[in-house]
This record gives sequence, structure tokens and C-alpha cells, in this order.
Amino acid sequence: MQMYRRLAETATLHAAGKSGLWRDPDLQLALNWRQENAPDKHWAERYRPGFDNAMRFLDKSAEEREAERRAAWRRKVVYPLALAGVLVVVLGTWAIYAARNRQAQAILEVEKKARAEAEAARDKAIQAEKVANERTEALLAQFGWNHDKLTTAGANQYAVSQSLYANQALQQAVPRAGREQRKSVVVEYFPKNVDENRVEAALTELGFTLRKPAAIVQQIPTNAIWFGSPVDIEDVKLVALTLIRAGVQIRSIRPIQDYLVNKKDLPLIQVGADSSVVNDPPLTVEQIQAATRFTR
Repeated sequence: MQMYRRLAETATLHAAGKSGLWRDPDLQLALNWRQENAPDKHWAERYRPGFDNAMRFLDKSAEEREAERRAAWRRKVVYPLALAGVLVVVLGTWAIYAARNRQAQAILEVEKKARAEAEAARDKAIQAEKVANERTEALLAQFGWNHDKLTTAGANQYAVSQSLYANQALQQAVPRAGREQRKSVVVEYFPKNVDENRVEAALTELGFTLRKPAAIVQQIPTNAIWFGSPVDIEDVKLVALTLIRAGVQIRSIRPIQDYLVNKKDLPLIQVGADSSVVNDPPLTVEQIQAATRFTR
């Protein structure tokens, strides 16, 4: 549902000339979503009009990506092969009228040079990709991704993109404002699947007071946030964005339940695991930023 709403909103903006076509990773995520869910117009109208426009936008984005790939393939393969073919013909014709042994050696040298240049270009591209990946991994490590998460980051581009979006959102939120007031807000958090020191340092830098009780649910990764009634919703967002930036997938944010009378009226944010939401889709940075209240 959330993917469709984003897709429909972007399609409307594109039709108005206010947004470009989607590219990876958003495009691939949307194509995977459509293939897995097979949405139809009847289903879509319950959430947002514009299903046909959204599907045309998605198809057009996919066509644009395919066209770019074909153009890149032509530049990298077809044109060099055509040039090489012309060169072979010219050299072959010239070899008929020249000393065959010497010209054969010249051809070998040309081919050797072409192979060396192609290998150098390939090595340069591989090195550039490696440097980019290393820089991304270094940035994720600063955010609090632990070693296990970093080793699988390449296969989880959605989590990587959400982590980067969360970092941008935190920077835009100007979190230093109200830092002194946040000292009265206690964050109860037992870190799992993150770099504990990095996450604790980030929450402390935001001004929160940390408390680490023993984890109640050991087997389930951190996936939920609860908060007391005195806590400002913007402070809840800061905690959620800090965790998403560290690679945590938050699936639920809601007030502390009423029957916990000794906690629900405290300036308290609890971070933990909830077995009832393990199959729910993770909340996106966009959803958290746009929220005016949390009930899920």
C-alpha cells in the first residue's frame, strides 16, 4: 500500500513536470512490488486514485532504464567491436601488400594494446565501484551498522537507502535544538544487531538520558518503539530515525499501553522487540517524518 501511494504521488508530480522518472533502487523495488503483489485498479482505488497513471509511470521508468542500458551496451561493446572490425579489415588489406611477418606482428601489437586498454578500463571501473562501496560502508559504520549488517549491506539496498535518508532527515531536523529539554526524556534501550557504542553516543548527543534494562525478547531483533504521554512526538521521531540510520527496521511506534500505569505517564521512550509485528512492513523515513501521531 505504501509503495503504491508513493508511486501514485510521484506519477502525479511527473505528469505536472515536477518530478523525474524513477531510477534504481526505487525503480527496482517498485517493479518487485508489482510482480509480487499484482495490484489491480479496484484494489488501488481504495487507497489513492490514479492507478493507470502510476502503472504508466512505472513502465516508462523501466523503459527509460532499459534504453539507458542498451545505449551503454552499444557504447561499451558494439562501437568498439565495429571499430575493431574496421581496423582488422584495413590491416588485413594492407598486409597483402606488405611484408607479412612484420605486419602480422603489428596486428598482434595492436590487439595486445587493445586488450590492455580494455583491461585497464575494466580495472578502473571495478576500483571506482570498490571505493564507492568502501565509502558507503564507512559511513554506515559511523551510523552504527555492526559488522554482520555491513557484510550484507550490498544485498539490502533498501536498508542502505533508508539509512542514508534517515541521516539526511536527522540533519534537517536540527536536533541540537531542545537538547537540554530532552535530558528529562529517558530512553530505555537494549541494543541488538547494531554497534552499541555508536547508537548510544548518537542518542546521548541528542540529549536523551539512556537506560539499558535487560532485554525481555532476546530472539527477535529490535523492531518497536513505545512512548509515554508527556513525550513530544518530534523526540520520538529523533529516536526512530537514529535507529533506522543504524540499520534497524522499525515496524511499530505507539504510545505505552494504558495498563502500564506506572510508565504510560512518564517522559519515557522504550525501544525493544514486539513479536506481534515481526511480519509487518517496516516504517519508512518518509512515513515517520510525515506523521502527526503514532498508533501503529
